[in-house]
Amino acid sequence: MDGLIDSVKIYNYARTPAQIAWDYNKGAPVAHYQFDECEGSTAYDASGNGNNGTITIGATGTQASAGNCESGDTADAWNNGASGKWNSSMSFDGVDDYVSVTDPSDGSLDFGTSDFSISTWIKISEVSGHLIQKYQDNNINYELYVSSNGSVNLRTWTAGTLRDYVYSNASVITQGTWYHVVVVASRGTATTMYVDGKNVTSTQGTTTVDLSNSGALNMMWNKLGTDDKTSGQIDDVRIYNYALTAEQVKNLYNNNSAIRFE
Repeated sequence: MDGLIDSVKIYNYARTPAQIAWDYNKGAPVAHYQFDECEGSTAYDASGNGNNGTITIGATGTQASAGNCESGDTADAWNNGASGKWNSSMSFDGVDDYVSVTDPSDGSLDFGTSDFSISTWIKISEVSGHLIQKYQDNNINYELYVSSNGSVNLRTWTAGTLRDYVYSNASVITQGTWYHVVVVASRGTATTMYVDGKNVTSTQGTTTVDLSNSGALNMMWNKLGTDDKTSGQIDDVRIYNYALTAEQVKNLYNNNSAIRFE
């Protein structure tokens, strides 16, 4: 047999899906939106996987264009998001602004029945709002959102039917404040909600359904039903194809710094 081989490792224990994913991509997300562009209509995927998103800033609401971070124009989304959690962020007026990522051909944003994690920084300016949603033909695949009672929620759907519903304690999110929100789905075991590095899960679910469709990944947009948009800012969105550990969530909250989280 001709060919090349490299980095052969033999373990005396069974590797978990998370460990395998870590070996494959060194823990990198399959999509990462830093929102540091400060201009233009593209949310670039910093993971290197090319899952770039299209930024839409409509003309109906308080923001009329993407603009740039230094324009000084309050009608420019980048200007209003210039002060993000980490560098700049993207601002949305809640009327006709959103980000949409075309479904990648490799299915990396679908998860199937595998573990996954979603991490984002948010600063919403209304009592509730949809943060991240995978949507196709009136059928939500999965969605992360904030309810009117200030809880963080993950819902999964198949064929238009709600399958799993996991939510955090109430009042963990309030208006006008930056929060780090993470959902970790260990399929068939547990789904855990984190806010600012702390486990805030209230109702536990398992999220076992197949999460695969060809719909777009949308941010700050509920495309189903009322087609409503969310007002506020979003920053540093990361999507992983494995379940983050509690320690990894804390590291993300601390921006991978040496600061110790208590």
